[in-house]
Amino acid sequence: MKNMIREKIQEEAALGVFQGFNSSSMVEIVGYAGLDFIVFDSEHGYMSPETMENMVRAAECSNITPLIRVPQNERQYILRALDIGAMGIHVPMINTREDAEKAVYHGKYYPRGGRGLAFSTRSAGYGIGINKRQYLEKSNRETMIIVHLETRTAMDNLPQILEVEDIDVLFIGPTDLAQSLGYYGDPNHGEVQEMISGAINLIVKAGKVPGVFVSDLAAASGWINLGVKYIAGGVSGICAGAFQKFKEDFKGLITE
Repeated sequence: MKNMIREKIQEEAALGVFQGFNSSSMVEIVGYAGLDFIVFDSEHGYMSPETMENMVRAAECSNITPLIRVPQNERQYILRALDIGAMGIHVPMINTREDAEKAVYHGKYYPRGGRGLAFSTRSAGYGIGINKRQYLEKSNRETMIIVHLETRTAMDNLPQILEVEDIDVLFIGPTDLAQSLGYYGDPNHGEVQEMISGAINLIVKAGKVPGVFVSDLAAASGWINLGVKYIAGGVSGICAGAFQKFKEDFKGLITE
């Protein structure tokens, strides 16, 4: 499967969602709705590698790029996510250049990294009729490495993190960043927003792709104007908002 959003984000913004619960049907709905990518959130969610494997299949069936947010920046989590067929990883809490280098190292095969190699995995077609060299080259080319910048430390170290090669998106998490700055539950605070804008400017200036989580699309326009090309919301929040509006619309009908 070709990773369509790797090319798309070089030219225009891509839209996706995080999903933190086990539902292959929801994955298909999101895919058929035409979104670009879906991130299975195994940091905050409650999904096993087995359930995520079926969700990856559902993404492939509905033509949406499947990505996995791993729980930690550790070899075994990154390896499992990619071996079941995810087209890339979201890696939380990247605070230093060394953190970023570690994520790339475990996400890429030699010579660009040290990802564990087995041809019996789903990502390698279980080793059936594959050209091993072509598989390795394609995996290194198509696999996305997306690092999360979620703390003041990450922002302070951003110039050094930007020097790390093979990072496709530098993704800013407003909620955790707000907490790190002392503004609990207030990602819209002026200092938080100013820090996010400054980080986006640095990322764009370095020729890299910035990404941002948004609670609703009203905020997305401003970020896109600054150069953000990777926008993600949350499945649960989007569904909750849609159901609430559905209910309010119904109440309006019966009270007329």
